[in-house]
Amino acid sequence: KVRDFLMERDGVAPAVKQSTAPKDTYADVLSNDMNAISHISSTIDKKVLNNFAKHLIDAKDIYVLGLRSAMPTASWFCTHLSLMRDGLHFVNFDAKSIASSIAKMKKGNVLVLISKENDPEDLEAVIEFATRKGVKVILIADEVADEYKPLVAMHLSVKWPRLGIENMALVSMLHSVLMATDEKMKKKQERKNAKTVGRSSSELQGVI
Repeated sequence: KVRDFLMERDGVAPAVKQSTAPKDTYADVLSNDMNAISHISSTIDKKVLNNFAKHLIDAKDIYVLGLRSAMPTASWFCTHLSLMRDGLHFVNFDAKSIASSIAKMKKGNVLVLISKENDPEDLEAVIEFATRKGVKVILIADEVADEYKPLVAMHLSVKWPRLGIENMALVSMLHSVLMATDEKMKKKQERKNAKTVGRSSSELQGVI
């Protein structure tokens, strides 16, 4: 019907213009992803990632909150971390859930707080109220006001080189943290097992 209407109005249906050089979307996506990973590799210190992992291992409970568009990435990170250890709590991005979760937090807990937008009001409110409970906040955000920097246990400031690849860069960094955490937890368990075996051997020799 639309074609008939256009032909009646103009007499001839417009020809469909063919692109002479179709855009290679897949190549662009892969190139952007690789650039994001390369960017993270060159800007994040390995010591920082290992320190991040240590906080995750030592914490009694861990809360993970992603503000706005960072919520899906926070959920992904929380899900994978929960496969390594207990005590994980994902916090939905709504005022009621945030307030309820902060009320449950205790000293010795860790809050992983992720933000990709420049929205200081929500970010600073969460930092302020969580740290009042003695919670260690690991902040992943571009910027935070100077007066809030001393409150957080860690601040990973990632400067995205171009809009559109920030999620891959963020996931790449968090994936590195997960791998570092997994490696440290396995080594910790190996040392624990070695001590148990050594203790058992000593006890057995004492009986003999």
